[in-house]
Amino acid sequence: MKFCSYCNSWIDKKDFASHPTTYDRLQRICKECDRKRFREYYQRNKKKVLEKNKEWIENNRLRHNEIARICHANARNIDKEIN
Repeated sequence: MKFCSYCNSWIDKKDFASHPTTYDRLQRICKECDRKRFREYYQRNKKKVLEKNKEWIENNRLRHNEIARICHANARNIDKEIN
């Protein structure tokens, strides 16, 4: 069990993401709270987030294309498994 400093509750360690420099190698907030926190941040800063994403894609075109190719291949495989 580990204490989540965002929701102030004790949660199983498997529900925390890893972190390379903390003493227990886990984030200080649980995955669910981290997602909630980012959704709130995104809603407040949507324009800024979208601009940063666009800038990253422009600066990392090859990496972006590689990631997109992998995602599309995985989506096709999932579609084949479902049908």
